[in-house]
Amino acid sequence: MNTRPRKGTPVRFFLSDRAKSQPPDIVAGLRFTVEARYGGTVMVDLTDLKPRALAIPFAGALRRAADVGGTLGAATTIKQHMQGYRRFFVYLRQRSPHVRLPGDLTPRTSMASRKPWKPAA
Repeated sequence: MNTRPRKGTPVRFFLSDRAKSQPPDIVAGLRFTVEARYGGTVMVDLTDLKPRALAIPFAGALRRAADVGGTLGAATTIKQHMQGYRRFFVYLRQRSPHVRLPGDLTPRTSMASRKPWKPAA
């Protein structure tokens, strides 16, 4: 007897059919690989972003946006978002060093000074 499903028969999946999951990352979600829909694989490493408690939600948002059904499909776009996050964290450290958690971000956080911002050399 053939083990292939017949046309029109529902397919059943079992727990033993699951792919083996990757071991948990010791860096708690700040380092992961994204398989972009266009352009290949992108290694995302946001472990150097400080404060870490704020970097974790940003990394999660990037992962969800780059996942299947997300808004980011091309590898270059994922890399551009990653670089934008890096610039934002540098800006945040210079303008609002008191921000440590996502709840600390307010519209006034970025308006701390109306002078044009230039990254430190």
